[in-house]
Amino acid sequence: MSNSCDLTDSVVNIAAIRDYSRNELVQLLNSVAGPKVLVIDPQITGPLGLVAEVSLLKEHKVEKIHQLKDEALATSCNTIIYLVRPRPKLMKLIAQQVLNTKATHKFYLFFVPQKSLICLHILQQEGVIDDISVGEYGLDIIPYDDDVLSLSLNTFRESFLEENDLSLSFVTNALLKIQKLFGVIPNIKAKGNRSTMIVEFLQQLKQETAGINNIPSEIDSLILFDRDIDLVSPLLTQLTYEGMVDEFFGINNTFVDIDSSMLGVSDKPDTKVKQPFNSNDKLLKEIRDSSFTVIASVVTKKPQYIFPSYEERPQIQQSAKLKEIQKKISDIQLQNPQYRVHNNIIDKIIEQTSKEGFHKRLSVEHELLRGESLDGDFVEECINKQLPIIKVLRLLALASVTHSGLKQKHFELFRREILQTYGYPALTNYWSPLEKVGAIKQNDGKSHWSAIQKAFRLLADVDEENPSDMAYIHSGFAPLTGRLVELAGQPNGWKNLEEQLKLIPGNIVDINSGSSSKGKKEVCLVVFV
Repeated sequence: MSNSCDLTDSVVNIAAIRDYSRNELVQLLNSVAGPKVLVIDPQITGPLGLVAEVSLLKEHKVEKIHQLKDEALATSCNTIIYLVRPRPKLMKLIAQQVLNTKATHKFYLFFVPQKSLICLHILQQEGVIDDISVGEYGLDIIPYDDDVLSLSLNTFRESFLEENDLSLSFVTNALLKIQKLFGVIPNIKAKGNRSTMIVEFLQQLKQETAGINNIPSEIDSLILFDRDIDLVSPLLTQLTYEGMVDEFFGINNTFVDIDSSMLGVSDKPDTKVKQPFNSNDKLLKEIRDSSFTVIASVVTKKPQYIFPSYEERPQIQQSAKLKEIQKKISDIQLQNPQYRVHNNIIDKIIEQTSKEGFHKRLSVEHELLRGESLDGDFVEECINKQLPIIKVLRLLALASVTHSGLKQKHFELFRREILQTYGYPALTNYWSPLEKVGAIKQNDGKSHWSAIQKAFRLLADVDEENPSDMAYIHSGFAPLTGRLVELAGQPNGWKNLEEQLKLIPGNIVDINSGSSSKGKKEVCLVVFV
């Protein structure tokens, strides 16, 4: 598993989670005799790769791997295994493939992580249920890094937009699995209706963990948040190094797609290469959470032998200074390719952040956070330049969430301009869903944003070079959920925050049964639903 993260430095042995899923997959493959073809839901291709490499699949007689598509399945192998999410629209694709080849093939369908009655009903309607052996593969919680776990589900879309709470049972079962591996978690907090519902499910299923109640838990606290209690944070531009990489390159399943030239691969110009982006990269592990405005200087301090006369400099604010430092690094042939990759990434990001539009966007974002009115001219400029629709909508949603909605004239104007510039699909695929979940709406005067940001001190002055407050990650703004985790770790936890917490929508749960750390550093698991 060379591209998967080495998990030996994790605070608890989360490698056990990966091993659990890996062993379950081996058992699944061995349960189907002979050579086989694997047809995988595209949504789980990346997550599955973090659990099992292709060589493992081949060891267990997987001859070929296909992604499930709306087309005929061409294979000479007569045993087909489907691994799919329980998504109704996939059932018709599978049914069509089965109907086309059922005379010559055997079919096995494993739902990930659980089957659904709706999907089984569709297969029955399509007349193929008796031609398929149906099972489950419990690939739920997956280690992405030594401190990051994910179910790789779009829980927010399913729960808040499609009003389908099936994924909540997935989260519940994943947390049960964690407690079976690491002991019953004694302290549980939750904020939000769906998060508190999951806690209720866990309490009802206590018998599932009855056999491990006497085992000291390796995890002291569990905190669950509904994603909608803090929509502001994901709408802001990310300003840490890792955040900037995600903004400009995109991080998917711990990989970044970069130009081959950035890796020094000269025989494949103008091609994209998947570069692992996890804690196996020791340099990344140290700099990923640093503010990007100082990250170039942090990189220069890693190989100490390179700049023996380089002294600590005053706080760097200008891209020109960053570019100067980065050039010093790029002029030196470093033996470790990790340095070269990060130097090239920094260079590409600086090209973008040095543009006037980037700084203006940050300025508009912070004006909205302070309660100032939306700069409509800037939004119109972004639309006229046909910037990516996601960038435009993030800004509009930020204005809506922080100001009880958009003014009627802005709501109608920008909806019309987005339709004229980006076409009708932009409304149906983006605007309407955001409107349905309340991220974009007309002003209704019901927002508590101003009171929330003051009550939890979300705006703060920070020293980005030597930060003592998490607000540095957005250059002076702290995520609400981050503040809540920080406050939960204080002696009285949330007990003195009753009035402040009422400002945030959703129910609350606060269960305290003591600590099991026994002098060790306490471990907290934070879950976003």
